[in-house]
Amino acid sequence: MYDGFGFFTTRAVREFHINACTLEFGGTYLPWPLRRLPGLEALILSESRLPPGSLAALAEGLLCPSLKTIAFFDCKVTEDVIKELQEVLAKRRDSTAARLYRVVIVNATRPLPEPQLIYRLRGFVPRVDVGVGDELPALL
Repeated sequence: MYDGFGFFTTRAVREFHINACTLEFGGTYLPWPLRRLPGLEALILSESRLPPGSLAALAEGLLCPSLKTIAFFDCKVTEDVIKELQEVLAKRRDSTAARLYRVVIVNATRPLPEPQLIYRLRGFVPRVDVGVGDELPALL
């Protein structure tokens, strides 16, 4: 299957933006680009409602072992998304991958997650930034 990455050297890519509505690709989700980005430090998912299971690939310790930040930009971050992210963070904590340090949620057109969901997430990651706006803060 052609993925478009074959023309570029991807080992040095540190930040990757993906439109969440393109996450489902041939019946799988994030693994197809993440396998080609071993130096990835910041993953930005934008402009969609995340399909169930879309974050599961991040639990694999060998995928993106340097990942430190996940950002959701104008995404519908529901209780199910937070729960899935917590499961991913718990699995990564027990792997050889770097521990995720930061989660960023910025929405311009969608509602922000409820405060209790943010507090739950803070139990799994040291820094959670939530805001309203049309730009992400610096991630690296």
